[in-house]
Amino acid sequence: MKNQNIVYKFLVLYLILTLITFFNPVAAQTTISLQQADSLFAEQKFTEAYKLYEQILAEGKASPAMLLRMAYVDESLQRVPQALYHLNLYYQQTADREVLNKIEELAASEKLRGYEYSDEEYLRNLLYQNRQSIALGLMVISGLVFLALVYVKFRLRQRPMGLGFLLLVALGGLAYFVSIPLTKKQAIVMEDFVPLMSGPSAGSSLVQMIGRGHRLEVLNKQDVWYKVQWGEQVLFVKETAVERI
Repeated sequence: MKNQNIVYKFLVLYLILTLITFFNPVAAQTTISLQQADSLFAEQKFTEAYKLYEQILAEGKASPAMLLRMAYVDESLQRVPQALYHLNLYYQQTADREVLNKIEELAASEKLRGYEYSDEEYLRNLLYQNRQSIALGLMVISGLVFLALVYVKFRLRQRPMGLGFLLLVALGGLAYFVSIPLTKKQAIVMEDFVPLMSGPSAGSSLVQMIGRGHRLEVLNKQDVWYKVQWGEQVLFVKETAVERI
């Protein structure tokens, strides 16, 4: 009986910590700066609002509505790369399929490459957007199955083979879900005349020069260089020339 009580207490603590981790009330609070920025935007003081939005984005607290407002200001000032950057961040947060039309329209207007989308990519981004809820659901299921397993084994004195298998499946599914990359690592070129090199050094041969606005798939990072996919080629670009999304 003592061992059972310890197990039950451990399980309750596990579930409480899970809920705290995934639903942190501090992270959900609206900052005063965001409220100020929204007020400035409503008053059409776009420059002042944009500066506050940039600070909030740097803190990692951007809301979808804020990103749309930033993209609106960027487009009105004909800053297409910045508009695409903020629209891509908005899409990552919302998986809003309608915004893809806007992204493709802006990219096509500037003849930019790297903005092709597929149904598979949309599904992966949808899973990414709901990753916390899915992971939490799998953790709760694992906890409940574990509780049932303990009950059957210690209270009913039976061998819960089926529950043990179900627990392994739930934990395996959780481990797989949190380990797989749900979204591609990408970056948008933010400068003109950016060199794509054959290797991760300034001494490597120049393959091509590209302009701002193109989107690259980032494969990995080597020192201050990103290894990127450009069409059928794998090349390298300086990290300071692009903005990761």
